[in-house]
Amino acid sequence: MAATKAADGAVEMLFVQRDAGLAIGVVGILMILFLPLPAFLIDLGLAFSIALSMVILMVALWIRRPLEFSAFPTVLLIATLLRLSLNVATTRLILSQGAEGPTAAGHVIAGFAQFVMGGDFVIGIIVFIILVTVNFVVITKGATRIAEVGARFTLDSLPGKQMAVDADLSSGAIDEKEAIRRRRELEEESQFFGAMDGASKFVRGDAIAGLIITAVNIFGGIIIGVTRHDLPFERAVDTFTNLSVGDGLVTQMPALIVSLAAGLLVSKGGTQGSTEGVIISQFGNYPRALLLAGSVMAVLALAPGLPLLPFAAIAGILFSGLLVAIMLLFLSSVPRDALDQGMWLSTSRDRVVLATGLMPFAGVAFLWFIGVLRDRLGHLEDRFFATVFFGSALLFLAMLFTSAATIGAIMLVASVSEPNEWISSTAFRFARAASYIIMNVYAIKMAAVFMISTSTVVIRTGIVPRWIALLGFLLALVLLIGSSFISWSFAVLPVWVLLISVYILIDNLQVPGADRALD
Repeated sequence: MAATKAADGAVEMLFVQRDAGLAIGVVGILMILFLPLPAFLIDLGLAFSIALSMVILMVALWIRRPLEFSAFPTVLLIATLLRLSLNVATTRLILSQGAEGPTAAGHVIAGFAQFVMGGDFVIGIIVFIILVTVNFVVITKGATRIAEVGARFTLDSLPGKQMAVDADLSSGAIDEKEAIRRRRELEEESQFFGAMDGASKFVRGDAIAGLIITAVNIFGGIIIGVTRHDLPFERAVDTFTNLSVGDGLVTQMPALIVSLAAGLLVSKGGTQGSTEGVIISQFGNYPRALLLAGSVMAVLALAPGLPLLPFAAIAGILFSGLLVAIMLLFLSSVPRDALDQGMWLSTSRDRVVLATGLMPFAGVAFLWFIGVLRDRLGHLEDRFFATVFFGSALLFLAMLFTSAATIGAIMLVASVSEPNEWISSTAFRFARAASYIIMNVYAIKMAAVFMISTSTVVIRTGIVPRWIALLGFLLALVLLIGSSFISWSFAVLPVWVLLISVYILIDNLQVPGADRALD
């Protein structure tokens, strides 16, 4: 009991003294500006800066409203100060110990220099300038403008919103406690956008400071290397330019991430929900856009002189998006009951019609995906497994088309019949049960067979990584065993096809010789 009380007291003391911990951290960042640090502490600081920027980005992606991250301007200032202090510390190391070798300023900078530049500082300088341009001219400038407009319109609309709160309170629509909460929220909103307007200047100043510090490191390091350490001019240029540009790349990476987080935060505006949820839901509302994009990719894949595989591989990506959109339309409209009462015929007619209309285009995209796989197999294609692989794909498409056609026939007959008479008829119940069983039993099981046969072909030929095949076996098992009680089983095949398509696309873009044009 005494130990428990002591632990509780320690935890309470820790939370009480959080303000002291923050103050100590800020003072520590300021001390980095003036005190020399060894290389291993620089490595820890740079790794922490990158991790902090990733945490900021993830929070900005997942929050539902900008006010949920109202501390962002303060966090942005602290993160910017941390990067600049580490920049100064690495400058001190580069100028004082740079002549000792590529790891003089720490292994993180040396690793970035080798990974990004490949030992050629000209490439590093170009990449660094591009990153600074993207950060400063594109992201930061856009986020600054959004913050300025948001702050202006928020302040202009504040009196009207306060009057609306007073009117609701006077009419009894809300109580005093709710009115106080809304007024406080309005104040926080105006203060937040005003602070974001000023905080964006930190990012702009950070980009300019990064350019200046990198230039100082290069020219100062060359002068010190030649005059103090008697290095040949060529070696001094190579050594200090590699270190300086590597330092600039390490600091620009978290700066770019934080700038992106700021842009995401201020551009969220009045939308509700996490970023990925809003994007997916709004893209899903317009599946015709995916259809048109897929048609354009098909035309480009057939254009003379253009590589086939990069454009055709996108067909698999579009198939995934179309099939998921179609299934979401069906699931949100048609009950998961083979013997439902048919109320969806009147309440969700438009969405069901859209889903059945998109099904043929998803099938065409899937056939393009099959063509990409067979083209990638080439002479490695095994007749036995190729037959199962191709046949299961065609049977899967046949099941989808049959189920969609049955649903379409139900909708067509319902449009020319008396609703109550049609939904109570035996023909409706038979057609509804048939479409349900074909879609949720036979099509799902045939999708599992396709995944198993394709994964077997992958393991035998190695056309894609082995782990994708093993994942295919696992997901196929999910479809065979758990499709009846797992609500998201419809997304298993599209996600797996998406994974293969993305890999093929990236692989063919990295290996130009793998591309081929249609004759």
